[in-house]
Amino acid sequence: MKYLFILPASLFCCIAGAAQTKPLPACTNMKETIAAVKQFLTKLEIYKTKKTGERYGNIYYETKINFCGQQGEITENGEKIELEFGFSSYDYKGTVEEFEALAAKMYAAVKDVFGKDYEDEESMDFEAAIIKSKNFFEREKTFYTSKTTIRIVTFIDESYSADLRFEFRK
Repeated sequence: MKYLFILPASLFCCIAGAAQTKPLPACTNMKETIAAVKQFLTKLEIYKTKKTGERYGNIYYETKINFCGQQGEITENGEKIELEFGFSSYDYKGTVEEFEALAAKMYAAVKDVFGKDYEDEESMDFEAAIIKSKNFFEREKTFYTSKTTIRIVTFIDESYSADLRFEFRK
């Protein structure tokens, strides 16, 4: 009798586990979406739709903008507003190389759209370069003095992610 429960339960777990990940998107309209965000970079709040929560002084919102099939999330506090599109191995299937290739594609598109008005630099954080960040900021300013910044962040550890973040400092 107990075997009748174990078989359906294990089958459900396999199906539910497989349903959690999908292939990384092809991102055919990446440059167009980045160009659209550029027009409203100092007014990111126009993309907010519904408040989804609050944590540690930040307020989170769903957005009405989509990037490569991923709905954006806005984080807002008194100092800044950030629009983020995250692609992680919890939601998407892919190797480290495929996530890095997605980040490289994001970098090329951001460079193409923002390149003449923004400078870029690469930074690595923590031991063994677990977090890599490619940062864009206004020309003749630094990452910290620029009112608007764009970051492409890759996180490589037991899980992987490639995130695109647009930030406006109030």
